[in-house]
Amino acid sequence: MAPSSDYIIEFKIDVFKTLKLVGITTGVLTAIGVGAYYINRQLQSSKRVILRDEVRNILRPFQLTEEQIRRVMANLNTEMTNGLKSDDTATNDLAMFPTYVHHGPSGQESGEYLVVDLGGSNFRVSHVVIEARNRMRLNNKIFLIPHSLLLGEGEKLFDYIAECLQRFIDDNKLSLHKSADGKFDLAFTFSFPCKQTSLREATLVSWTKGFSCTSVVGNDVVLMLQQAINRRKGLKIEVVALVNDTVGTLMACSSTYRDCRAGVILGTGTNACYFEHIENVPKWTGLRDNTTKQIIISTEWGALGKNGCLDFIRTDIDRELDESSLTPQQQVFEKMISALYLGEIVRLIIVDLVQRSILFPGRMQKSPSIRPDYNIFLILRGSFYAKHVADIESDTTEDLSITATILTSIGIHEPSYDDCYIIREVCKTVSLRAAKLAAAAIAVLINRLNMPSVTVAVDGTLFRHHQKFKKNLIRTLDRLVPRTHRLVLSEDGSSKGSALVAAVDRRLKTASATYEKNLESYGSMDGLYLPDGRHLALIDRDWIVDELPHLGNPDDNSDANYLLASAAAANCNTSIVPGSSTGRTTSTIGTGTSSSHGASPHTGSGTSRTVDSTGATSGSTGVNHHGTGVSHHYPHNLSYNPDEFESDLTLLSEIVDETQNKWSDFGLNQLLTSYARSNRPVFK
Repeated sequence: MAPSSDYIIEFKIDVFKTLKLVGITTGVLTAIGVGAYYINRQLQSSKRVILRDEVRNILRPFQLTEEQIRRVMANLNTEMTNGLKSDDTATNDLAMFPTYVHHGPSGQESGEYLVVDLGGSNFRVSHVVIEARNRMRLNNKIFLIPHSLLLGEGEKLFDYIAECLQRFIDDNKLSLHKSADGKFDLAFTFSFPCKQTSLREATLVSWTKGFSCTSVVGNDVVLMLQQAINRRKGLKIEVVALVNDTVGTLMACSSTYRDCRAGVILGTGTNACYFEHIENVPKWTGLRDNTTKQIIISTEWGALGKNGCLDFIRTDIDRELDESSLTPQQQVFEKMISALYLGEIVRLIIVDLVQRSILFPGRMQKSPSIRPDYNIFLILRGSFYAKHVADIESDTTEDLSITATILTSIGIHEPSYDDCYIIREVCKTVSLRAAKLAAAAIAVLINRLNMPSVTVAVDGTLFRHHQKFKKNLIRTLDRLVPRTHRLVLSEDGSSKGSALVAAVDRRLKTASATYEKNLESYGSMDGLYLPDGRHLALIDRDWIVDELPHLGNPDDNSDANYLLASAAAANCNTSIVPGSSTGRTTSTIGTGTSSSHGASPHTGSGTSRTVDSTGATSGSTGVNHHGTGVSHHYPHNLSYNPDEFESDLTLLSEIVDETQNKWSDFGLNQLLTSYARSNRPVFK
């Protein structure tokens, strides 16, 4: 039976009431749900702010102020100066080792060289071919060092290196490439603190970077390698140079950048070297003459803080890391900025945050029976790497998935967003401190060099691969050093640069032998003096190089001939006057002829050498330099103005660093020969 219309109407009304009630209920429930969601978000946000404030309190000691950075710079500069005065390591933080490398490449080096680069848990053997203008070809192979050798007997380590050298030579069929005497010249890149007494003599002061081989500290590492090579009868190799990795870094770049005067390593460890004037090295006991005006100093700045000068920025975490390291109370600065320690600093901070229940609350169990993987991270030193720091710091994903993946890979399962966010903040803070400290140290080098512009060669995994670190370093350095500077990545510095050290040494020895031969042919050096009264000898080679900028264009061979011709007229005097940097005038009495180059010697800026046309002709020469011969005649009785000469040398000193490597030693030897032939006082 069909329902009555009244029933239907009543039913519809009840339905509408029900639907209305349901709608209202649904709306209320929806509103409650949405409200609860946003309230929860606000609670989570508030919780995160509270967490971040607490984290910031823990991280605050790692956040360096401008005043602290400047104080680090001042302390480093003081320790560098102290280290140049004496070898008293009990009171000096920095060893400041002279490296016995005095010259950069000139572009005239050539030859084939082997290089062994030892500085970490593996080492590299390279075959380097140096061609014209320092163009290089490189072939190398990396050999892993068994862990037992890192901590075992030193002799076995060097025997292993010699064995790998033999394998490298055999694999690459290099026996056909030996030099005329049947031997390979080898440069040994050794990245540990050594006290050198010559280019091929170096005593190990201490092991770093995880090495602890016995019977090596206090011994000559060059000799130990040579003895290991000699024990392999078929291996004809002579170790000709011990090169610090920072020196190799510098040399590799200086062949391209003439104002490159410092090298820095920012990798597993850290160190720096730079050119220092001999007069600023009171402890230097070697030659003090014009061939040793400067020397590359290995600062060993990783040891800064040994005597407490960095205590004002050290944190409890830094002290904990130091106490548990293989070298407590040593390499304090290095432990704040190098790749070997950055990951461990972050790990120790994470452990601290876990113990405070800020990270992984209720999930990072201390009982190995519950979650042994978490417990391992809490107790295992070195389980967090610098690469992890770099990758997490650079994580810009919305959900920080990169960070979560890294944490999962080391045994921290299902980290929350908050966990990832906090750990990223930790990585940023530790990395930024390292970059600021590295920048402060480089700024000290640049200030000490005191050049209008300077290039710093840099190598190491932090500078190469940790982009945030690199950007923060450059940004801080730009603020600390107003003068012009640039940081350049040194490619294969420890191989190419070390080969260049050996090549420069070979070039200088060849030049010295040529000079002695010429001297024997043309007469003694008796009676020959420089303007300041010093006796002219081989040691004055750099003084002659200093004179070359007077002549303008370094690529103009006639300039070299001009200087050689001037030298032949050794019994005449000269005067140096202000003038054009390219101007030159010479005259001959009685002939009325003259030759001139460039602008008038009395106009413009720069300097010019001018020989007056009074007096009798003293002689002539037509020395041929690289195929170009120019003949000049010079008068006999000319005046010499000491004041003008000295002021001119002062000007020269400002530019000589950029020009001294542009001429070959062939020309310099001819110049010395010309002096020797005249056998008379020079400019006196």
